[in-house]
Amino acid sequence: MNGDSARVLLTGASGVIGSRLLPVLAARHRVTALTRQRAVPEAVRCVAADVRVPGLGLDHDTWRRLREETDIVVHCAGVSGFTLSNLDMFKEINVWGTRNVLDLAAEAAVPVVMMSSTSAAQDYTDDDPTSRALRAYADSKRRAEQLAAACPEPVAMIRTALLLVGSNDGAADPRQQFPPVLLEALLRGRVRRLPVTSGHWFDAIRVETLVRYTAAVVEAMLDVPGAVPSLHWATAGPARLTMADVMAACSTVAAAAGLPFRHPELQPSAEPRRGLERLVQLGLFAPDAPPFPSTLGSVAGGPVPPQRSELLSALEANTSLVSQWLSAAVTR
Repeated sequence: MNGDSARVLLTGASGVIGSRLLPVLAARHRVTALTRQRAVPEAVRCVAADVRVPGLGLDHDTWRRLREETDIVVHCAGVSGFTLSNLDMFKEINVWGTRNVLDLAAEAAVPVVMMSSTSAAQDYTDDDPTSRALRAYADSKRRAEQLAAACPEPVAMIRTALLLVGSNDGAADPRQQFPPVLLEALLRGRVRRLPVTSGHWFDAIRVETLVRYTAAVVEAMLDVPGAVPSLHWATAGPARLTMADVMAACSTVAAAAGLPFRHPELQPSAEPRRGLERLVQLGLFAPDAPPFPSTLGSVAGGPVPPQRSELLSALEANTSLVSQWLSAAVTR
């Protein structure tokens, strides 16, 4: 479209990613937000919809209008909480929701940019509750990618790493994401041991990096959809963070707040308990495991791959944000 203002249909506009992507897209394009719970002020129009339902729960006239007035679909709606209570939601939103959104894109004959996850490239074979939850989530993302690959219109799938958020800024609360869950447990002193070493690593990027990259992919898809790769990796690559980095961030933030910090024992050979210990064991990778690939820097106008110094700063900012939540909870 050569940089002209486009008509963007955005799902998940009130979520952790969508709420931060919306104002970036709205600064250049006319955004219609599909919402289920609340209106979002940056959108030109909000349409009440339910991605879990065929036809998105829309009446015929609204469906027809969206089909005729959309130039690109940006699909950010999804569920990522790693609990057994979300098993049905993984299917309903991550799989069926993607199918229903792709149906609209196919009828409208427009390209799609959709969020996926690095979990789509991972396997969880054990049968404990945490493994089952992670397996269900990873499977839902793989199935969504398979649906996208079968879509007759061009689809750019962005496999994103974990996200580091330094502030809410009125956007969706990220505290149910994995990094804040771990950071909160550590700052509260609720973790006595973890079945990993200090060198075990996880892949995380700043949420702003993902937003910039997604916006750049959207622009590329609007210009020449067929020239944009179908699979993207928004990851830290070799700049990945380690458990030692997490401990250092917690120690620094706790000291600044005048709080004690109890460093948990790291026992990689220990039999993990259920819950957070097991989640950490499954969610982190051995020191000698190769990093995820990264396509950051491959799209014009998008961000370059992050440096470790940038990610360490982002991790400390995320830890400070969690500390603020804890302080606010105490004073209430």
